[in-house]
Amino acid sequence: MESKKIQVGRMEHYAIYIALVISMVTTFLLGVLLTESLFGTGLNYFGRLSEEAKIGKASAALCYTSDGDSSSDCSQTKRRRGGGSSTAPTAPVATHATVLPGSVSIDFYDLSTNEEGFNLERSDGSLANWEVVTTIGAFTCDPNIYTCDPMMPRLIADSNAPILISPQPYPSSVLAYRVRAFNGGASSASDIISVVPFYDATPPTTPDNVSYVSQSCRDARHHVTFTWDEATDLPELGAAGRVYYHAYYASPTLPGYWVNLGYFNSSATDSTIHYMATTTRTYTVAAIDGNGNEGSKATPIDVDVTPCL
Repeated sequence: MESKKIQVGRMEHYAIYIALVISMVTTFLLGVLLTESLFGTGLNYFGRLSEEAKIGKASAALCYTSDGDSSSDCSQTKRRRGGGSSTAPTAPVATHATVLPGSVSIDFYDLSTNEEGFNLERSDGSLANWEVVTTIGAFTCDPNIYTCDPMMPRLIADSNAPILISPQPYPSSVLAYRVRAFNGGASSASDIISVVPFYDATPPTTPDNVSYVSQSCRDARHHVTFTWDEATDLPELGAAGRVYYHAYYASPTLPGYWVNLGYFNSSATDSTIHYMATTTRTYTVAAIDGNGNEGSKATPIDVDVTPCL
């Protein structure tokens, strides 16, 4: 029968082995989390391995000679196109989306050898109604025209993507995209990539040349009118990017405080001064867009106001 000392020693060895295993597992998980924080792929480690394996298997079939035989020398051959094949192309692998004002670009891997082209399809978060927003042709493997590296992602873009100018409820608050490879007989779509539409958080530019126009007296009030040069908002917003203006005058009693006269289009009139007052008013304006983003105040001007006679 083993002595207690031997039994204790054996248990200590087992404890050391278990601690080493736990340490290795912990180190691996910390590495995955660190990769996620640095590169955004750590938590999807095994999914990425699966995608890379799929891409690697398809890479050998990407280039063909003129008679259709496969060739390992991409630099000397061109890729075969669909040509009305009845066999569905291999589905692309969509990997990444880039959202800009008015556009969404999708990176994808082309794993097919018989497609005629690719459609970029868009839906909202409901995934109920898909529309084709962009169509591009099949890629060539001629190195003088396009790289034949199968590990090089391709690009397809929606150049008319919606821009939110006000908060929207789901499903309008989400854009869903997929890339579909097609030929004359069939098609295959990638997995879906969902993005948040571009939200306008950029204020308009600062108006220039605030200028005094005139003053008049009626209804027991001075009416001081001034104007300014137009500001601009994001050009991608089109008509939705219309700019309005807040007109201000400097408070005579609270230094540094500006009194808002209200919303205006291209000129403003201050009708808050008593007709017998003698004063100097300091005016400025700031542009504001439909999303409530207000830009910087323009260089102010001083206007001398004299009593009405």
